[in-house]
Amino acid sequence: MAGKHLKKAVMELGGSDPFLVLKDADVDHAVNLLVASRMTNCGQICFSAKRIIVHSSVYDQVLTKLKQRITTLKMGDPLDESSTMSPLCSRKAQQDLDAQMQRIVNQGGVNVVCGGKI
Repeated sequence: MAGKHLKKAVMELGGSDPFLVLKDADVDHAVNLLVASRMTNCGQICFSAKRIIVHSSVYDQVLTKLKQRITTLKMGDPLDESSTMSPLCSRKAQQDLDAQMQRIVNQGGVNVVCGGKI
């Protein structure tokens, strides 16, 4: 029906997929997989990692390497080969996510280590 009438449709079919990094993990490999899982299609895939659980013995390493990888992502046109991350599906999705992030920060629920503006 949507295709016949060219109706815009966005569906969220995801869950609360965990991403575990255990104490004996190859940290570089884990971070590469985490970035691919969380950032592919701007994280708008139902099976993207949502809950990231890291063993305390490798937490600082994972955080440092994750920050390094995240800050190298280039937002842009998905048809531009130099872009490594495309935009969210709509302006409303961006506004909702930004409001959610600001609410969590204001409540003291997170420490922002890079970015902070969606």
